[in-house]
Amino acid sequence: MRRVVVGTAGHVDHGKTALVRALTGIDCDRWAEEKARGITIDLGFAHLSLDDLQIGFVDVPGHERFVHNALAGLGGIQAMILVVAADEGVKPQTREHLAICSLLEIPAGVAVLTKADLVDTELLELAELELADALTGTPFEGVPIVAVSAVTGQGLEELRRVLIEVAERAEPASERGELPTRLPIDRAFHLKGLGVMATGTLATGRFGVGAGLELDPGGARARVRSIQVHGEERDEARAGERTSVQLVGAELGQIERGQQLVEPGAYDTSRRLLARFRLLADAPQPISGFTPIRFHLYSSERLGKLRPLDRSKIEPGETGLVEIRLDAPIVTIRGDRFVVRRPSPQNTLGGGTILDPQWQRPRGQRLARALAELGADDQRAIHHWIERAGEAGIEAAPLARRLGVPSDRVRTRLRAAVAERQLLEAPAGRGHLERW
Repeated sequence: MRRVVVGTAGHVDHGKTALVRALTGIDCDRWAEEKARGITIDLGFAHLSLDDLQIGFVDVPGHERFVHNALAGLGGIQAMILVVAADEGVKPQTREHLAICSLLEIPAGVAVLTKADLVDTELLELAELELADALTGTPFEGVPIVAVSAVTGQGLEELRRVLIEVAERAEPASERGELPTRLPIDRAFHLKGLGVMATGTLATGRFGVGAGLELDPGGARARVRSIQVHGEERDEARAGERTSVQLVGAELGQIERGQQLVEPGAYDTSRRLLARFRLLADAPQPISGFTPIRFHLYSSERLGKLRPLDRSKIEPGETGLVEIRLDAPIVTIRGDRFVVRRPSPQNTLGGGTILDPQWQRPRGQRLARALAELGADDQRAIHHWIERAGEAGIEAAPLARRLGVPSDRVRTRLRAAVAERQLLEAPAGRGHLERW
């Protein structure tokens, strides 16, 4: 069965939760405060099976005060549903959520005009034109726009058909299933009779009941006692599935949103990163020198600072290479997508891609070469890391941890480079690999 995780996006009170409930029959608002106020505050989850397709829904809050909660859910999705109420049109959080999904390079999407039963045909057409205009110039330009009503059922069957088509364009989860296990945690709680539970969308890999996993940052070890996927008991969780895990050996106080359950020894934590960063065109000013930021990656959120490296400043709408320093470590690899917001007032500045999760700035003229090597493909990045290791050399495992891939894949690459006389392999204990 093909598995895809879809996230809602859009302004507060535009009908995201009602839409998910109409599609799945599941109410994502689980807190009394959410029901009393009529708005989503934290992440909600639902699921739907269509033919051989399993769709997991992450319903995110639309209020500007809860964008940090929305980011915890949007980081792990494979497709976006941008929701706009037909009677109100495009609003500020519509645009911010759309910008966030663009920065995260979510590969597929659909736009939905909700509350279609509240407007006449003419106003519905105007709302569709406005929504199409908002999508213009983004990666989601030209995606299907479907008008629906959660009250009358109008458009729901068409939306289900479109979701199947969108899922076909999403990245196959099977490709990520061969990578080391990585489960970003978005909820942790104690369930009476079961004990400590953690939930998230399994980003990569797979694991079964009885598996030993590591909680990073922190390094605590835990064993998987049971697994649920969309409320069903399972022997194994696979990449792309919304997963709930019962853990043994870890206390609830050791687990929090932003940590990741990972295969032991497969990932490193870091506080200093090199990244390719795009400043949004509507950013209030250029970035120059160290700028205070709030850094979001999957479900993690960290305070830090960012500065340009390949130029004196980055103007709104421009892309450049930056150094990011965080106040606390996170689990990250080369290729991870992230979003940056201002600490105060809180709004989205931009985002980009991690190039080096263990960044150490070289001195003098070597900086330009390092930026060129790390800004290229993975093979050139590997050669750069080996060269930086110097005469001591470096083994395949730490390189694999930077890339988030099995060590065997890196060893295969290194052996090919040795065969081509690009690298020299040395016996263990005398240094390992160095540039030829």
